[in-house]
Amino acid sequence: QLSIKKEELAELLKDFYILTKMRIVVFDSDYVKIMSYPVNESDFCTLIKGNESARLECEKSDVRAFNTCRNTKNIFIYKCHAGLIEVASPVKINDLVLGYVMFGQIVDKSVKSTEKVNVLKKCGKYNLDFGLLSTNFDKLIFKSEEQIRAASKILESCACYLWISNLIKVNEESFFLKIDKYITENLDSEITPDILCRHFEISRNKLYEISDKAFGMGISAYVRKRRIEQAKKCLEAGVCSISEVCYKVGITDYNYFSKMFKKETGLSPRS
Repeated sequence: QLSIKKEELAELLKDFYILTKMRIVVFDSDYVKIMSYPVNESDFCTLIKGNESARLECEKSDVRAFNTCRNTKNIFIYKCHAGLIEVASPVKINDLVLGYVMFGQIVDKSVKSTEKVNVLKKCGKYNLDFGLLSTNFDKLIFKSEEQIRAASKILESCACYLWISNLIKVNEESFFLKIDKYITENLDSEITPDILCRHFEISRNKLYEISDKAFGMGISAYVRKRRIEQAKKCLEAGVCSISEVCYKVGITDYNYFSKMFKKETGLSPRS
């Protein structure tokens, strides 16, 4: 579904690495790696992933991070199952998550000795060569908390740049873009799962699968979210009464609109 400008993307990832010395990786929305720089992981992670159980835990850790990014639509700083610091950011257009970009295999240098003990203890269950684990740990990247947060901000900017500069583009035939466009253009009308299924000639299961993956929520919840976002814009512009806004976003019951608006925004539409 994605169109990639590989040469330009590779250059951006290389620039990030030159600046931060942190390995950066880009994934699509299905968590499949698109590209990384450097290509190879650290010796420590390569050793860990040589164990099948550890490799599966690495994958689960990545998926949990990506799911958090998808649900919050924000950058996420965390520790992987082995105790190393990693950072993931969604690549998105509006609320549509197209993929993820991340860096990792980092240790907070202010607690290097303590973290080494903790990390090696976590990895001990995989029956790996302890001496080699220790040696490879010492070859990891050590950064201060301030440096990690600064790199996180740069990563977030890179994620935005990937879409804005068309380094990563979505195939116009992609269902989720068509669905999002349809919802945007028909907020003043009835929009139900059945209507969407008939319009796009897809099953309910397929619709729910697309919605969960692209929007991070059920399709009905996403439609409500978009209605309230549009209502908020209209109210902030001050050009329509609340009753007029209700009709513009397809909610004719004023009391229901007020209740839903407050639930989504924490504010009354009269605020």
